[in-house]
Amino acid sequence: MRALHRVRFRLASLAALFVLVAIAGLVIAAPAASRPVQSHSMIHTCCTPRADREHLIAAAAASGARIVRLDVEVHGIVQWTPYGHRYDFSKLDRVVSLGRKHGIRILGILSGTPAGMTDCPSGTSPEASWKCAPADPADYARHVVAIMEHVGKGVHAWEFWNEPDLQYMYWGPAEASGRPLGAIHSRAAGRFRVTSGGVADLYSGLPFLRRAIDGGARFDIGNVHLRGGNLRHKAERATRFFGERPLWITEHGYPSSPEPLAQVRYLSRSIPALQAGGADQVFVTLRDIDEFGPDSPFASEGILGKPAWDLIVRNNTRASRRGNGRHSARASRKVR
Repeated sequence: MRALHRVRFRLASLAALFVLVAIAGLVIAAPAASRPVQSHSMIHTCCTPRADREHLIAAAAASGARIVRLDVEVHGIVQWTPYGHRYDFSKLDRVVSLGRKHGIRILGILSGTPAGMTDCPSGTSPEASWKCAPADPADYARHVVAIMEHVGKGVHAWEFWNEPDLQYMYWGPAEASGRPLGAIHSRAAGRFRVTSGGVADLYSGLPFLRRAIDGGARFDIGNVHLRGGNLRHKAERATRFFGERPLWITEHGYPSSPEPLAQVRYLSRSIPALQAGGADQVFVTLRDIDEFGPDSPFASEGILGKPAWDLIVRNNTRASRRGNGRHSARASRKVR
């Protein structure tokens, strides 16, 4: 029996060694990322348990990321009362404090319209009204910039809405999303870095952004989500669209199920391809989450506890040693 256990142990050890060698070979064979890979954390300021927030921000920092992307629900902070709107910054303050504790900067996704400010289609339920465009863009901007001013330098940049080109997140015409973004950018007056909404892909996203810009959208950083194949070409297309603005890919990933090493192979090539196409920052999904159901292709995109974790850490370590952890020249340009 002991001999059988020894055989099993040796086989398990050889299997683990094979995985490590395979990962090392992939990292060596693939071109290294030229800048650190950032973390798309799937943290929701409103609702993610406190212990999970602490763990995930610590993990993002441990991966070598410099920026962590998380949701900041405007309708959770700006709350309607019979006497007017009031602010509850308590959960946001705790997340910002965690970022400072772990030496990591925050990209805050400003999504949602508070009750009492919405311009919703007839029949919209109160629970879904946060997806609607604001009725008064200037008033909405006043409240959003108050959130920015409260946090100050605790947040590195602000993203206006997550995937506004898809109806699961936003109900309304693109032009109606452009007007508040223009008002926010004007009111921020260069004090805060603002990205466009992180559109879901180029096919639906770029036409949406064109219409939003026609409606008055103004921003400092272009923002798209890219997955799949032909990524260098996609990044080049997005770079051309945004012109002189930096390009951030704030969601990128690949399923680890059913084959974790397939995720390693994909990311080892996709991240350099995105950067070669002009992406200044790439955010890779940090943790698994099944908010779209366990069968969703996004449910196993996280890298925590998987072979892809070592790939990201190794790339970030090498990028940091080369001194490329700072923003590129395009990303460092002043707000126009």
